[in-house]
Amino acid sequence: MSDDVRTPRRFEPPPWERDQFEELRRRRESERPAPGPEAGDALAQGVVAAAQPAASGADGEAEALPAEVDVMMMELVAQEPDAVGPFRMAGLILAAIVGIVGIGTVIAGVVGLVMQGGRGGAMGALAASIVIAFGLLLVAGGGWLTVLALRQRGA
Repeated sequence: MSDDVRTPRRFEPPPWERDQFEELRRRRESERPAPGPEAGDALAQGVVAAAQPAASGADGEAEALPAEVDVMMMELVAQEPDAVGPFRMAGLILAAIVGIVGIGTVIAGVVGLVMQGGRGGAMGALAASIVIAFGLLLVAGGGWLTVLALRQRGA
């Protein structure tokens, strides 16, 4: 692990959604209750200040509530086209092909090892073992491609 502490970036809405975020900010500011004269003592002012959302940044713009931001982000995700879908299917097909070739290579290596039956000596056994090991690597590669294809998310 690293000791690098990253500060979270301030949320910036996409340009085509900026107007909606501004309208939300204006609506929340107009609904915010102003402290009245009954909040004269320091304790009451502290409670009112804690109830109001904190301003973020130098421009004093208030942050959106988490639930409202979640709803907006879900709407944005629904508007985005699925850019990964065709590549996921291609990755799964490629993984299946690599896995099938790997299984075939392992079978060919085992058949070669059985068929040589001591006639090939150490070199025949070594060659068949190398073919089996290469086939197992192909099977593992196909499995890893499957995992990668299934873990892909929208870009």
